[in-house]
Amino acid sequence: MTPNLILLPIAALLYSTYLPLNKRKSKYFWKTKFDEKIPYLSLFIIPYQLFFFLVLLSFPLLWNTSYMTPFLIATIVAETVAAATWYFLPNGVPRKRRRERGLLSWLVNFTYRHDGDTNGFPSGHVFNSLIASHFLSLEYSQYYLSILTFGVLVAASTVFVKQHYIVDIIGGIVVFLFAIFVAGLF
Repeated sequence: MTPNLILLPIAALLYSTYLPLNKRKSKYFWKTKFDEKIPYLSLFIIPYQLFFFLVLLSFPLLWNTSYMTPFLIATIVAETVAAATWYFLPNGVPRKRRRERGLLSWLVNFTYRHDGDTNGFPSGHVFNSLIASHFLSLEYSQYYLSILTFGVLVAASTVFVKQHYIVDIIGGIVVFLFAIFVAGLF
């Protein structure tokens, strides 16, 4: 049995901790004055939602490559650190329903309704999109710039649609770097 067949269910189990932890009440809100200066831009709901395709497509695109095992290890490390943080420091971003009309605002409100305000720090959108982008750009180096740009766009989208604070982004980047470091040890 290959290590990926063992690591994949572990990663799936850890991904599944997001929802129950997201149903808890937030105790900490780490908004800064800088967060107040960041504009709300509904257009960024598109890369925010495309995050799910990026992460899901990473599995089949990396499966038969030498990057699948480190990708899974990095994911497991990141999800473990995040779940522990979300459990012991339930934090979030309170959101108010958007009053604008149109498809983009509808998508933002849909996201707000279906994604609780907990699990802000570290941002799962940030560390997961950066992990996926990192390994995809290594395997598909001819698309390196496009893949990394998309990963960074997903990460940035989290503050423009007011799903996260700046500290959540920084936390997501730190978790990403730590997870990549640990995966590199194997």
